[in-house]
Amino acid sequence: MSTHTGTQRIGLVGLGLVGAALTERLIGAGHSVCGFDIDEGRRDAFARLGGMSASAPRDVIAAFQHIGILSLEFHVDKLSRPLL
Repeated sequence: MSTHTGTQRIGLVGLGLVGAALTERLIGAGHSVCGFDIDEGRRDAFARLGGMSASAPRDVIAAFQHIGILSLEFHVDKLSRPLL
């Protein structure tokens, strides 16, 4: 089990119900969180909470120490380009 204290830089790909709940708690705990979702509305809501919205998953992966990817529900029909 990790025993890190203090704030961390955390990236999350997937800002749906679970991702939004996780990021809200992480931001509330003082962590720096960068997130991406294919849904622009979810990215906007995340930014309003204080998160840094990324324009692509690769931006999250490149910038942060800890990365989580949530894909509980994936809509291929919403993709206009490859994610990574």
